[in-house]
Amino acid sequence: MGQPPWIWVAIIAIIAWAIVSTVRARFGGRDPIAEWNESMNMDGDGMSSKTRDALTRCEEEVKALKERVAVLERLATDPRRDLDAEFDRLRRQG
Repeated sequence: MGQPPWIWVAIIAIIAWAIVSTVRARFGGRDPIAEWNESMNMDGDGMSSKTRDALTRCEEEVKALKERVAVLERLATDPRRDLDAEFDRLRRQG
């Protein structure tokens, strides 16, 4: 073990290059990870089309719920509306 450390770095780099070259030769120059993503119907960020559709639906539902909460907050905090008087008026009508 009297070799300088850069020798070990070079040896590891050569071994890694050999492994990469072997994998590329085995798969004919294709990227096995990209092929797996395609076989699983995944796009570049690793989500399937079903997952992306479900995420889109959830985002739309959250947006709609936020809008409803905003309306309810506005109704609950609007100082111009006297809810007690409104309820009394409705009770008298009904």
